Amino acid sequence: MRIFLSISFALGFCGIGMEQSGSGSGSGTGSGAGMPAGKAMATAQSPSNSESRDSRKAREMAWEGNRLYDENHYEEAEIFYRKALEENQGMTEGVFNLWNTTYQQKRFEEAAARFGEVAAREELPAQTRSAAYYNQGNALFEARDYEKAVSSYKQSLRLQPGNEDTKYNLSMAQTMLKKQQEQQQDQQNQDQQKQDQKDQDQDQKQDQQNQDQKDQGKDQQDQDQQDQQKQDQQPGDQDSESEQKDQQGEPKEMNMSPEELQRILEALEQDEKDVQKKINAQKVKGVKGESEKDW
Repeated sequence: MRIFLSISFALGFCGIGMEQSGSGSGSGTGSGAGMPAGKAMATAQSPSNSESRDSRKAREMAWEGNRLYDENHYEEAEIFYRKALEENQGMTEGVFNLWNTTYQQKRFEEAAARFGEVAAREELPAQTRSAAYYNQGNALFEARDYEKAVSSYKQSLRLQPGNEDTKYNLSMAQTMLKKQQEQQQDQQNQDQQKQDQKDQDQDQKQDQQNQDQKDQGKDQQDQDQQDQQKQDQQPGDQDSESEQKDQQGEPKEMNMSPEELQRILEALEQDEKDVQKKINAQKVKGVKGESEKDW
């Protein structure tokens, strides 16, 4: 893609005329950006006798700047253009040339801002302001700010409606703007998909955590129930042990009144007496038999 040059000419010392080339010069670069805006070139006229010393010095500085610019020494040319403007701040072609050097040094944002300042000066001729807008559009195009570049080219066409170079550049800027917007939309869609996937993963992770907590709570509840069942079974085991002890003849505590105990004791004493009587009777009977036998 190529961007046409906008070359401004200083016509003499009494006035400045600006002209954009209709030759379509300039070639596209690998990045899709075009050639930079052209510089303002002063004619090699000799200064008039009526020109002040400061103006003559400024003009000489500008000429030296032009020479360096033609040799592609843009940093050195910038220094001379700035010196020229220090001597004569009203040198419009010096302003144009200065901002063209910033453009050539790829300081596109700065160049665009400065060309905008020139274009906003309503006291300048329409042709001059149109060229400033054109150069601003080129700088913005190089900075890939296609939306603002489109606006600058449109402003240039309002001041010079028939300029074919500006129309061409405007068309290219609109094409690049559309492509840029599509890329931005695609990127937004990709970012949204990534965010949606991230949210989905987060939701799944949260669901898993909730399920883990639920399972953990259920396990704890089951353990509590088992512990409670063991506690409930312990008194029964103790009763069984007591019953076994009772069956093995181990004494048990009995709750009886004193009267009942007395009756039991008396019955035991009576039983003991009866037994003793039987024993004594047997003894007497046995002795008598022996005596009879002896006799």
